[in-house]
Amino acid sequence: MLYTFFWLTLFGVALGFFEASVVVYLRQLYYPGAALFPLRVIPPDILKVELLREFFSIVLILAAAVLSGRNKALRAANFLFIFGVWDIVYYIFLWVFLGWPASVFDWDILFLIPVPWVAPVLAPVLCSLSLIAFAVLIHRLARDGWSLPLTVKDVLAAIIASVPILISFFQETKTILGQGVPSHYSWPLLALGLALAWGYALYRIRQIKRFES
Repeated sequence: MLYTFFWLTLFGVALGFFEASVVVYLRQLYYPGAALFPLRVIPPDILKVELLREFFSIVLILAAAVLSGRNKALRAANFLFIFGVWDIVYYIFLWVFLGWPASVFDWDILFLIPVPWVAPVLAPVLCSLSLIAFAVLIHRLARDGWSLPLTVKDVLAAIIASVPILISFFQETKTILGQGVPSHYSWPLLALGLALAWGYALYRIRQIKRFES
C-alpha cells in the first residue's frame, strides 16, 4: 500500500506543480501585483486554452487512477487521492512562488467548468483532505481483505453529498462575473456536504463488515 501511495503522491505533487506554474504565468500576465478580484478580462483564446487545460488535468488524474487500481473501488480511491494531493500541493507551490494565499481565508477561483467556482482556499483544502482520507480508508479495507464493490448507490450518495458543496462554490459566481468582489461563503453548506459524505462512508463500512462477518 505504501508503494502505491508513494507513486500516487508523486504524481499528485508533479501535477500540482504544473498547475501552479501555469497560474503563476497567468497572474504575472493579467494580475501583476494586483488582487484576484475583481476579475480582469482574459482574451477568449487564452480562456479557451485554460478551460481545456483544466479538463485534461482531470483526464490525467483519471488515467493514472485507472492504470494504478486493480478494481473499481481502488481506481476510485486512487482518483480521490491524486485529486486531493494535487489540490493541496497546488496551493503550497503558489505560496512558495507568489506568497499567496496569505491566509487560508483568501478567496480563489477553484475551477472554470462550466462556470467559475469560487471559495476561500480553506474550503477546497478541507474537501481535499477528506478525499485523501477516503482513499486511504478504502485501501486499508482492501488490504485487510474486505470486499469493496462500487455500487450505483455509492455513486448516487457521492453526488448527493457533493450538491451542497457545489452550491457553496457557486454562490458568489454571479458576483465575480459582474466584476464584484466575493464576500460571503456558506460554511454550513460545506459542513453539510462533508457530513453527508462521511456519514455514508461509515454506513457503508459497517454494512460491508456486517455482510461479510
